[in-house]
Amino acid sequence: MRSVPHAGVTASRQQTVWPIWSRRVVADESGMKRTRLLSIAAFAVLGLGPVMVAGPQPAAAANRPVSVIVTAELGRVDLAVDAVAKVRGKVTRRLDIVGGVAATVDQRDLAGLRRVPGIRAVTPNQVVRPLGQTWNPYTDVGGPKNVSEIIGSSAYWNSGITGRGVDVALIDSGVRISDALPANRVLFGPDLSFESQDPAKRNVDTYGHGTHMAGLIAGRSTGVSLSDPASGFVGVAPDARIVSIKVADKDGSTDVSQVIAAIDWVVANRNKNGLNIRVLNLSYGTDSTQDVKIDPLSFAVDQAWRRGIVVVAASGNAGWADKRGTMTNPARTGTIIAVGALGQTAAANPRAEDEIAAFSSNGSKSRRPDLVVPGKSIVSLRAPGSTIDTRNGATGYVNDQLFRGSGTSQASAIVSGAAALLIQQNPSATPDSVKRALTESTVKLKKVKPEMQGKGALDLRMARNSSTIWTAGKPPKVSATGGGSLDAARGSARLSHDGIELNGERDVFGKPYNGAIQAQAELTLTAWAGGTWSGSTWSGSTWSGSTWSGATWSGSTWSGSTWSGATWSGATWSGSTWTGNVWSDAYWG
Repeated sequence: MRSVPHAGVTASRQQTVWPIWSRRVVADESGMKRTRLLSIAAFAVLGLGPVMVAGPQPAAAANRPVSVIVTAELGRVDLAVDAVAKVRGKVTRRLDIVGGVAATVDQRDLAGLRRVPGIRAVTPNQVVRPLGQTWNPYTDVGGPKNVSEIIGSSAYWNSGITGRGVDVALIDSGVRISDALPANRVLFGPDLSFESQDPAKRNVDTYGHGTHMAGLIAGRSTGVSLSDPASGFVGVAPDARIVSIKVADKDGSTDVSQVIAAIDWVVANRNKNGLNIRVLNLSYGTDSTQDVKIDPLSFAVDQAWRRGIVVVAASGNAGWADKRGTMTNPARTGTIIAVGALGQTAAANPRAEDEIAAFSSNGSKSRRPDLVVPGKSIVSLRAPGSTIDTRNGATGYVNDQLFRGSGTSQASAIVSGAAALLIQQNPSATPDSVKRALTESTVKLKKVKPEMQGKGALDLRMARNSSTIWTAGKPPKVSATGGGSLDAARGSARLSHDGIELNGERDVFGKPYNGAIQAQAELTLTAWAGGTWSGSTWSGSTWSGSTWSGATWSGSTWSGSTWSGATWSGATWSGSTWTGNVWSDAYWG
């Protein structure tokens, strides 16, 4: 299956376009549960009630791309598709319900498109949100107040423990600086994504996933009172710092080799230049079934753990119907903390109706999620104009600052924040002791199998008030060796450029990958040498800027990289595709 990059999101200078979504959840081409796209006309036809449409778009330049809804006579979708092709436009969605398509075309071609025989109308694809949408932060089951009540983070806040002094590395799609994530609490490591060549996009979250995770870990809006989390937005560890390592572009596209390189960078730089990286969040997972004892991604997170970094990974969103287990890689790695999601349903006495979310991946007898936390309809920070924001605005939008999403991604970010609190409480704690403290501070859910909940639902009040849980847990008897296949670690998540797929034992630069050599480099902390990772010049060898609060990695050089004879550049990656869903989100909204 192929997931085609969404064409409605372009460079920052273009007008943001919001597609319109119905409430019915379906499976899209990548297998994710999403809501079906409808046109403005469909809202009227189906009688879905009043909507609020953004004002008219400003006049565009003659050759400026615009997003439109193209409808044809007699509901002939094929006519609409052909008409868009005639003006060299790009169809982004079929809208069978109204007999048309969503498309991106040049402004100068609009008149010609309207004159194509059989075309009934060409209208702007604009922002639409239900009228009267309000948010009550005191009763929202996925809001910060309810989440803090369920996991007990306020017990730490009330005693002055807020994650201060702890850096949490976030390997994701970047972070948007905002009121709740100011520049003095977000540090940027190297941008290892395909967008690193574009200064306007470097380190910026164009996908929208990383900002949502960062908010749950360490967000804190101005003026919020920790004694009243509903007074503004607040994450679990509001005074921790985020160290963002961007690996994904606007479509979430990334390769396992990019993620491994990011993990290696975190390990190599965990204590350099004033950093204190004690936690690593990976809301990421492939469907690889390679034995974790040899898997390269498993080996990378295992090494981070053994170097003193608490690694938290999402268990995945394949659901718990399969008794064989559906947890993703690297959550299957026994060393680290794997997190499942609660389907919390009530704000009053929330745990009375708790159940495991239907999307939360099931474990097996040999490896299961370590614990579960809220993961359904979780409110966090929005990245305006990002792909997730534009694709799911009508269902995920809470207000101009906040967005709603569900998945074990959100659950893992909440646990990463919790780990930061425990580390501030006990700075000498090892990853094994933090894992034991978290998993022993849990409440078992009745009539829920251990393969689904692990040790149970997190309750930080137990960790805060106990001194007996701070003994180191036993690490797995057998650790990963890392000599396995990079291609097997990818599972079904595949990148392609110009129709050529990245496969085999090659990294994202197309260079040969040897698992045994790479594992040795990670063991000896030589995987990164300045700006070179495993022999490939990925980014500059020095940090630009004089202080860490605003520092960014020097620009990387992607142009000329190749696999199977296809030469590509980060500046033109937007024309490429990938398959699979590695960011562990079930749906947005």
